Amino acid sequence: RDQGIQIQGDLFPTSDGHRFLHYQFMVSNGQTINASDKNSQKDLSGCIAIQPIDGLRLAVWGWTGNFTGSNGVTVGRDRYMVSAFYDKNDWTVRAEYAHSTGGTIYNPENDKAQGWYGTVGIPMGKVVKTWLKYDAYQDDATSNSTRTVFSIAPHIALHKNLWFLPSFGYVNEKHVGADATNYCE
Repeated sequence: RDQGIQIQGDLFPTSDGHRFLHYQFMVSNGQTINASDKNSQKDLSGCIAIQPIDGLRLAVWGWTGNFTGSNGVTVGRDRYMVSAFYDKNDWTVRAEYAHSTGGTIYNPENDKAQGWYGTVGIPMGKVVKTWLKYDAYQDDATSNSTRTVFSIAPHIALHKNLWFLPSFGYVNEKHVGADATNYCE
């Protein structure tokens, strides 16, 4: 929802009705959601995804630009992501890796970050789908800054318009010191 212009579409219909190629490209002001532009440069972002079979999507995404904070500091933003999704017959398997360079307005020297996750959604009858997820983030793209979360979240349909969504996560944080590295949430 950044301010700008975007084109997107799906090409090459297959015999089972899904489209083989998805694309989207955007030029924007790069100042995030509904914010006015604070510099004269524009951000470029885009995604190309192939869907070789119905339910499977393999994608690459990229973004280059910059961001100017309210403190007047401008930092570059160069990001890319690769992902694989499979959604079919109520089963879901997803994995993504993302990498960023450019720093933050509060710490311009920390110019790299990365994260990845894998999740599986397991159907368990008509009213329950249980999600298992492994999630990792490195604030400075080194193992010493890793925050890892292992979680389980059953989604229970109590009614068509009422869901119960409990979630349990086991967290390991290498960057906070020996006394607080493992906890549950």
